[in-house]
Amino acid sequence: MVKLFYHFQENIRYPFPENTHGHLYYRAPTPDRPSLSGSFRFRVTFPDHPEGFADGADLLRPDGRPWELTLYSAIQTAGYAPLVRKLLNEDLLDADLLDTVDQLPRINLRFPSGVLYTLSDPFTLSLGQAKMITTVTEDHSATFRLRPLVDSRLDLFPFTGILFSSNRKGFKITSF
Repeated sequence: MVKLFYHFQENIRYPFPENTHGHLYYRAPTPDRPSLSGSFRFRVTFPDHPEGFADGADLLRPDGRPWELTLYSAIQTAGYAPLVRKLLNEDLLDADLLDTVDQLPRINLRFPSGVLYTLSDPFTLSLGQAKMITTVTEDHSATFRLRPLVDSRLDLFPFTGILFSSNRKGFKITSF
């Protein structure tokens, strides 16, 4: 049995929203993406039409981004071994990738929206809070902490809002 959780916050595991119906599925990387960028997602379907995968939508996390379990986390975590075996059995995963990932340092990816597989991957950054960004490639994995901008004269964080990085075009402010 595999246990999945909807959301982690301050080391608390939250269950999926009540009455959530749907399908757990594997979202394979597109041909232009690294093989490690695949993930498991949950497609919400209508209770009276559960087979309607195409009519459903991916479950969203509290921050509005899709809920997902990264392939990296599934490979690195023993409790997700049945999911990884299923991918292997259905030829959706190359066995060599398991060995490659096994050589990487273990990083706990509780917040997959902060994972970059390439330098052009989009991410958000809150101007008033620290943000953890993790890079994962077949050659390395590392976590970085981006600190908020501080006015050292006043010892406070004078900026609010969210920056969104998108496809090497720099940052754009999305809200204040």
